[in-house]
Amino acid sequence: MARHKQTENEFLNKLDRLPPEEELFLKVEKALSPIAEFYGFQKIYTPLVDDQRFYLPLIKNGFFRNAAPIFCRSKSGAAIFLRPSVALSLVRAYITHKMNEWPQPVKMFFTGDSIFSAGRRSPSLTARSELGLVMVGEESVVAETEIVQVIWRAAEKLGLKNEEVEVRINATGCAECRSAFRTSFTSHFRSRSSRLCKNCKKDLKKIPVKLLLCEDEKCRIVQNVAPQVLDFLCETCKKHLKGLLEFLDELKIPYFLDPRFFKEESLYNLLIFEFAWKRKLEPGTKAEYIIFSEGGRLSRCCGRIVISGQGGIGVLS
Repeated sequence: MARHKQTENEFLNKLDRLPPEEELFLKVEKALSPIAEFYGFQKIYTPLVDDQRFYLPLIKNGFFRNAAPIFCRSKSGAAIFLRPSVALSLVRAYITHKMNEWPQPVKMFFTGDSIFSAGRRSPSLTARSELGLVMVGEESVVAETEIVQVIWRAAEKLGLKNEEVEVRINATGCAECRSAFRTSFTSHFRSRSSRLCKNCKKDLKKIPVKLLLCEDEKCRIVQNVAPQVLDFLCETCKKHLKGLLEFLDELKIPYFLDPRFFKEESLYNLLIFEFAWKRKLEPGTKAEYIIFSEGGRLSRCCGRIVISGQGGIGVLS
């Protein structure tokens, strides 16, 4: 019983925002909100409890990996579903409120909490607080460009210098070109599996692109000649990526196109990006990279800026 209470308390602590964390959360919201409003994003609220019917097809198609939604029932037998992502709640709201009949695109700015079960072998409940932007109904690269621009300006308003912020981008490809890349990528490492470390051999079976993160010297040799996703992009995906980079060049927002950058457990497909704060601890030391925002394209849904429930600025994965 004692252990159960301790675990329960640990989870509840994740939902709490103590004064220092709440101050940080409000500071970020204060910086982001007026800029988002200037670009036409309107504030929207959706509840933590969501419609489970919307998520069932996603679950069946393996959409959620290490962030499984939580289903439960009340004593009266009513079905209760806790959303794993605020952004997905907004997509549900777009559908159920028939926002497709509104002037397009629909731009939404949100704050909210989400809860999900993380981990496969030893799952545990995880909570997070989010601030973010979602644009629905814009097929072109304007969606990602605008969201990156809002986050960039918010970072400036928070006092981060331009040279301290790095925007990392990669195209992951649509279902068709991504499949061709995965086949070639996996075959490359499988034919050289004898040279890989123990952990990479395990990852090869489950999450192949995770091999690109290994720092083992032998594994890095195999990494250096591995196929790159950029070589497998179809014309549509190439055009989309090129369009984003050209827009960022015009806006003078520096970026790093990184073909090794993947987020296997994220909600995004087609294209992903993240913002990192390069913080130097002492003169002459290497910068510490702190991920404070991530985004991308999920069908017609793009972009989020995320604050962790613990109050530090962190990545949503």
